[in-house]
Amino acid sequence: MIDKLTALDMFAENYRPLSETKKSEFARIVSRLLNSTFLFRGKEGDTNDFYAVIEKKELFSSYLAMLDYELICDEDNALVMIRNVEGRNRVHLNKFDTVVLLILRKLYNVKKGEVSFEDKVIVDVETIIEEVRTAQIFDEEKKATAYEETFRKLRRHKIIDFAGSKVDENMNIQILPSILVILPQDSLVDFAKRLEAFRVKEEDKENAEEANSNEDENAD
Repeated sequence: MIDKLTALDMFAENYRPLSETKKSEFARIVSRLLNSTFLFRGKEGDTNDFYAVIEKKELFSSYLAMLDYELICDEDNALVMIRNVEGRNRVHLNKFDTVVLLILRKLYNVKKGEVSFEDKVIVDVETIIEEVRTAQIFDEEKKATAYEETFRKLRRHKIIDFAGSKVDENMNIQILPSILVILPQDSLVDFAKRLEAFRVKEEDKENAEEANSNEDENAD
C-alpha cells in the first residue's frame, strides 16, 4: 500500500482537474463506500458508481489510502470494495450468523455453476433452512425471528439482498459476490469441515452436560 504523502500527491494531481459536478460525485461515492464497503456492477443503484470507481481508480485509491483503507477492484467478480488496513470496523457475527454464512457460501458455489456470468445467484429461504437442519448443529429448531435477524444483518453488510423483512420459506434471497471476499475458500470440503467443527463442539458440550448430570444423580 502506498504511503500517505505519496497518496496525497496522487490525490491532488487527480482531484484538481475535476469539475464541481465530478467532485460532488466523488464525495458521494466515497461516502457510500465508507458506509457500505461494497459496490456491485450488477446491483441496481450501484452500477454507475461501480464504473465511476473503475474509471478513476487512482483518485479513489489515493484518497482512501490516506484514511487507512485499501481499495480493491475485483472486476472478475463484478465488485469494488474497501478494506481497513488497520483491522478496524470488523463485523462481529454470532454462531448462528456464522453457520448461515457458511451455508450461503456453499450454496453460492453450487448455484453459480447453474447460471451464466451475468446472472444473479438466487436461493430460496426454504433451502437455507433445510441446510441448517441438515447440519445438525443446533439442538432446537431456529425460529423465523432468528433467520430474520441474521438475514437483515447480512443484507446490511451487503452480503445478501432481498425484498421485505418478514421471512417466508418461499422468499428468494440473492447471494451477492461479496461473499467470495468474506469467505474466499474455493473448496466445499473446507466449508463442510467448518460446519463439522461446530457440530463437534456442540456434541462435546452435550456430553459434558450429560456427564455432570450423571454425577449429580450418583451423588444423590
